[in-house]
Amino acid sequence: MRAGACPPGRIRRAERRSSIRSRRRRTRWSPSRSWEPTGARSAPTPPTRKPRGNGDYSSLPAPKAGLNRLAWDYRHDAIPGVAGYQNFGSLQGRVVAPGDYQVRLAHAGESRTVALSLAPDPRWSATRREYDAQERFVADAQQVIRDLYGAVDERAGVSEQVDAIVERTEEHPLADSIRASGESLTSAITDWEEELIQRRQQTFQDVINFRNKLDAQILALIGSVDGTEPPLTVGARERWTDLQDEWATHEDTLGQLLEAVTAFNDFLNGIGVQPITVRPQARPVS
Repeated sequence: MRAGACPPGRIRRAERRSSIRSRRRRTRWSPSRSWEPTGARSAPTPPTRKPRGNGDYSSLPAPKAGLNRLAWDYRHDAIPGVAGYQNFGSLQGRVVAPGDYQVRLAHAGESRTVALSLAPDPRWSATRREYDAQERFVADAQQVIRDLYGAVDERAGVSEQVDAIVERTEEHPLADSIRASGESLTSAITDWEEELIQRRQQTFQDVINFRNKLDAQILALIGSVDGTEPPLTVGARERWTDLQDEWATHEDTLGQLLEAVTAFNDFLNGIGVQPITVRPQARPVS
């Protein structure tokens, strides 16, 4: 970075503040009622996170008369990505381990279930325990990616709501305090997010221009293990320990952000401004 240049994080925050201050709206306020601006808009609804990477077999197109065929890719459900984010690495579901499974087909109120046995690759000499250990390893790593992306998406929604509140309270008697508190919160969210994902990557070629973050490191580890010949290597286990420790640190920071959101909402409630809505995070089972 050349002398006198601003770090990217500061540039983003400066742009956010400039954008907030440049938007003016006429508002009305009365001490006798809850404060809302003229023509107030509801808080933005975060986009639905959709799995990306492989087929979704939870629902199928209506069958046609005759023979219908479905090819399973031997994978679990794909991982939902972050809205508008070009991740580096595959979000396809993990490869299932050899073993016994059930296939259930439901249609028009009726269902049929059949047994399915998935045999191991005859070229490999891995044991059933080694296959299971490898699948559990990948499942644990993919669950962290699910949690990480879910938390990033939720915090992005929080930032959008904060920006909307700052915009519509420009004429509130405590507008300066609202803006200062809001910018402090969104700045903290931006700093936290920038350690987890690299939003400056727009194409796969950008990985050589902008440093990969924690999500790319985890996805790279998953890609080196998923579907490969067991057993797990010592190197993969050690690398996963390092990445788990790093994620645990960011989870602690996430807890602090949640406390900051609660404090911001308490402040808004105390001055008669509608608070932001935080969507609860559900942990999907896969």
